[in-house]
Amino acid sequence: MTADLSYNTFVIFPNVETLDLRWNKLHSINAETFNLHRLRRLLLAHNNVTVISITVLVENVFRFLPSLEFVDLSFNNLAIVHSSSFAQALRLGEINLSFNHISKFEYNSFSPLFQLKILDLSYNNIVNIAGGDLRQLVDLRKLNLSGNPISVIQSTSFLVSSLEELIVSKCRKLKVVDSHAFAQMINLQYIDLSESDKLEYFAPSALPINETIRRLDLHNTALKVLSRNVLESAEQISMHNISFQCGCLYGLTGLIRQKVQNPGSVTCITARGNRERIDRLSALEICDMTPILPFGNSLSVTVGNSLDIYCIPKLPADEVSWVFPNATGNPRKVFKGHEMEEFRKSSNPSYYLFQSPFYGSKFYKPRIAVHQEKLRFEVVTVEDSGIYKCAVKRDQNIVEQSIKVNVVKPLISLRAGPYYITVAWNASLDIKAKDRVFYFLSASSSFSLSNKMIQLSLYNPWYSYNIVRLKPNTNYTICLSYALRDNYREMLLFKSCTITSTSRNPAIFGSIGIVFLTLLLTSSFIFCFITCLNFVQFRINISQNEKHSCTSGVTLVTVDQFVSCEFSWLLASVSVLGVLCPELQTRVALAEATSFGGMRRKISRIPLRRRCRSLLKRSLTTGGLSKNASGSAQEELGYRLSTIHSSPNQVRSDGNELNTAEDLNL
Repeated sequence: MTADLSYNTFVIFPNVETLDLRWNKLHSINAETFNLHRLRRLLLAHNNVTVISITVLVENVFRFLPSLEFVDLSFNNLAIVHSSSFAQALRLGEINLSFNHISKFEYNSFSPLFQLKILDLSYNNIVNIAGGDLRQLVDLRKLNLSGNPISVIQSTSFLVSSLEELIVSKCRKLKVVDSHAFAQMINLQYIDLSESDKLEYFAPSALPINETIRRLDLHNTALKVLSRNVLESAEQISMHNISFQCGCLYGLTGLIRQKVQNPGSVTCITARGNRERIDRLSALEICDMTPILPFGNSLSVTVGNSLDIYCIPKLPADEVSWVFPNATGNPRKVFKGHEMEEFRKSSNPSYYLFQSPFYGSKFYKPRIAVHQEKLRFEVVTVEDSGIYKCAVKRDQNIVEQSIKVNVVKPLISLRAGPYYITVAWNASLDIKAKDRVFYFLSASSSFSLSNKMIQLSLYNPWYSYNIVRLKPNTNYTICLSYALRDNYREMLLFKSCTITSTSRNPAIFGSIGIVFLTLLLTSSFIFCFITCLNFVQFRINISQNEKHSCTSGVTLVTVDQFVSCEFSWLLASVSVLGVLCPELQTRVALAEATSFGGMRRKISRIPLRRRCRSLLKRSLTTGGLSKNASGSAQEELGYRLSTIHSSPNQVRSDGNELNTAEDLNL
């Protein structure tokens, strides 16, 4: 059985302070589900919440919980936390998002949570820790990232100066804690890296400079060496079940006794492969010179990404040199890395990293830099593929290790549409050094001298763009390119192209679908047919009414009405009459016009020719009227004309009387 908490479900409990809904089958929480202004603790663990609406946290989901201080969303199916998901819940002090599927945070995901002190993100899918995503948590005290697939903790991973407790235990893929990894956390008191069973290297400069943390937990890790700086920077260290190399710890036994509560539990591996207690080390043990390769001797990276080739010496006095695939190893061609500016503690500490390749005109940060434990590539090019040799020198002895680097070009395909061209691609290069790389779209054709180039943003998550103002019916080559700016030069990193063409200028019906066109034509035909049918019916009704009024003995008041009625019926009966007798047709038309306009006009006397009289007589007898009907029509006509003629004041034609006997004697 599943449950859906609809709007204002708990409005009947306005004073509740703790709401426990764990171990249910809730699958959806809407923005107005909890309208509880006094609620302080909300427990939603072990549900099937996939949307907070729970797979994502929608904006303003807790907007009606202004008093909320703790929310538990663990053991659900959350995949992403949107910005402003916790907006309006400004009093939140603790959030538990453990055991979900979160892989990343949107920028400013926790921006309004200025009072958040505890954040649990353990057992999610977080691979890279973006320090900028957590910097906004200005009062965060405890952060739990245990059980995430993190492989390296870098100097830019944690930029939260207020943090006091950091738990990164049981990270099965964690191998390296890099230089200055925790340097910005000047208030840090406790670090837990325990049970990260692949952790091989903890950099000597990883901890805050001139600061001492209270406790460092490193038990059940794969560390082989541990520097004096790390031991001196921690008050208490847990180091049991670690396979140190005995020769590499010689000289540190006294410091280990001070820092470890039970020194007898700390053991190491001798050169013969035996496990020995630290307090029983022999001066004859020698530290092996073989450098540590935490990621092996074969690496694969996508062009444009950043790359660290680790070759870690075991003693601080060991010297490391590199030979590149082109057999160059001259230090003048490989710059020493400038990792970080000097830290200065103040009331409002602010630390700056070298991130931009250019600093005025005096300093330049190279694309490739050599550090004590690694070779750093800010941006990888295809030419960086090959075998790199790492040489460790101690006194007069040298040990070499070869590392193969394979730079892969991704399969980024482009698709383009007609008219203006819509370009879409399926992936993007993972560019870390965004200040060094720019990428753009270009559109070129063989018929145009000018090409279009659109620079895109590396921060844009969308893989599409509309290229407009192109010529119709033209072939275009569309290319997606990445370029590297290095020492005032530009180097092409990657380029993917496709060929497409814009459509012709569409005709009037060119862009209309077949179904729509068929419906339009059918509707037009039906409309025209109905209109014509109504018009024909209207004309037939008029003709029948005129015929009926002319033959039913209705008294004609005026000559023009009489002539219009009588001769319009004759013209409808004999179609050739207008051709053979134009004078009669003109008179009938004139009579109709004067009658229709309702105006009393004088009708000019128009003599009828003899052939018109005979034609009219013949048409009356052969055009559907019998002789008797013809005679009666003549009598009726003569009677009406004589009646009108007897009233000379009614109809005149320029002062002359109408000669009915001569003109209309049929």
